[in-house]
Amino acid sequence: MDKSQSFKFQGARRLPVILMLDTSGSMAGSKIDVLNTAVKEMLNDFAAVDSSEVEIHTAIYTFGPDAKEIIPFMAAYEAEKKYETLVAGGGTPLGAALNLVKNTILEDRETITSRDFRPIVLLVSDGEPNDDWESRFAEFCETGRSSKCSRMALSIGVGPGTEAYSMLEQ
Repeated sequence: MDKSQSFKFQGARRLPVILMLDTSGSMAGSKIDVLNTAVKEMLNDFAAVDSSEVEIHTAIYTFGPDAKEIIPFMAAYEAEKKYETLVAGGGTPLGAALNLVKNTILEDRETITSRDFRPIVLLVSDGEPNDDWESRFAEFCETGRSSKCSRMALSIGVGPGTEAYSMLEQ
């Protein structure tokens, strides 16, 4: 076999971006409106990235009243089409959401492969969880593949110096 037949095109590397969105009752009103607008714009911008070197893939998880996956891991241009306006209600199970994201996507070597860029986990919240989030956050940050991802938190309606702000700083 000649060398031209053994060459395999790898394609663009994927940049995994995992969104963890607070949809609890404390996000009702303008906060959930801001969240929906921001996510729609973000997905639109991700989908517009046209590069032979990188392709943004995303998954979206919500927490409030339950932790759940609302868009599985896929190319951003596909996720943009599937995104539906979120509604706020219920409690804020951040710990359950951290556990779900860690175990369903970040630790799955078939979903996020070693060829992919380091995953980015983006938490958007008003910082008022009401479950055992501290121990699950410690596990998320200290064990397994989730400990190697880049983590960011964006606040909506949270002022500096508050307990909610301190939680999001972590």
